Order: sequence, then structure tokens, then C-alpha cells
Amino acid sequence: MAGDAVLGMALGEYIVHAWDLATATGQPYDAPVTAVRPAHEFLEGMVAPEYRGPDSGFFDAEVPVPDDASPLDQLLGFVGRDPQWQAL
Repeated sequence: MAGDAVLGMALGEYIVHAWDLATATGQPYDAPVTAVRPAHEFLEGMVAPEYRGPDSGFFDAEVPVPDDASPLDQLLGFVGRDPQWQAL
């Protein structure tokens, strides 16, 4: 795998799961746009329809976000997270 692809994959894992943990524990989280963009670009090229859905084990259905959403919220929506979700 090319170095830029490895970087995009690693950034995607780190950013999305860091958001998961921070949000689940009620802590703020923001990621630099310079990290979010290559992660999103990598995932857009990698996530095929068969990788989505409850039986896939990888990604849920894409969550729609506004066109003017932050790059982080766009990435989260793409991977199936609701950027507005909050822990109870």
C-alpha cells in the first residue's frame, strides 16, 4: 500500500475512534482539518457499498450532514456516525 494510503487509513482510524471515545465520555473533540481531509479522501476511495450496513461489520449507512458541515462532521457522516449524537 502506498504511503499516502497508509497515512489516510491510520488517520481515519485515529480520528473516528477518538471522536467515538470522546463523545461517549462527554468530552469535546476536534481534529485538525489537515488530518481530516486525507482521512476522508482515503475512505471515500475505499468504502464500497458492500462494506456498509449492519451485516457488513465495517461501516453503517452514511448519515446525511449539511453541505456546510465541518470537515470532521462530513467525515463522521460518511463513515456512518451522527455528528450530533451525544451520550446520555
